[in-house]
Amino acid sequence: MIKWRELSIVQKFIILFILQNTSLILFSFFTEDDHVGVLSPIIIAFSSYLIRKVPTYKYFFIYSICISLCWLFAQNTSLIRNFHIDYNELKEYSGKVTYLHCAGRGCRGFHFFSLRKDENISKGFICLPFGFDGCRKETKEGNNISVKYVELYVISTVGGIIPIWGRENVIYEINDDDDKITYSYDYFIKKYSQQQKNVRIFATYIVIHSFVFCIFYHLIQKNSVQHTQ
Repeated sequence: MIKWRELSIVQKFIILFILQNTSLILFSFFTEDDHVGVLSPIIIAFSSYLIRKVPTYKYFFIYSICISLCWLFAQNTSLIRNFHIDYNELKEYSGKVTYLHCAGRGCRGFHFFSLRKDENISKGFICLPFGFDGCRKETKEGNNISVKYVELYVISTVGGIIPIWGRENVIYEINDDDDKITYSYDYFIKKYSQQQKNVRIFATYIVIHSFVFCIFYHLIQKNSVQHTQ
């Protein structure tokens, strides 16, 4: 069996890089959010570069910092948004569900749908938390429902890097055909609060994670230089 100290510096860098991303992806599953979707572009881009040309430790160092900064920027809205909106500020809209789309691991992430009042008027809505089973269950195509929502201005990203400014109609209550409250304001507040907590946990983790691996890459470089002198 080959020992760690017998490996070349390149082999050590690659092994550490694999461990870095494996631990990052595994932890993202425990926080129940679509962190992998945000992180994937930069991981794939650097991996592609790694295949063509093995960079020095400085590139791994930069990667560790960039993956943290890109994720934090992509999640800026979730980090600073106050999900506890005043119930009296909510707007109301009703109609037939005409469009469904979900995003995230196995379509278990954010849930989008549209409500059409008539042939010409429709509005899109979003349920934010990961694994929002209740929202998907009640918003089947063809269902007539009414919702209470708040319009929020958000900054999202393409590929975790390119910023896009826009608006989201975020659901805070769902009523059925008989105007019976199916999912209440308190239900959504609880869901949104948990999601915000998970995002902040992952934010703390990814910063510490990147800092620790920066140290590891530096130590590998330092030890290799010492052995060659």
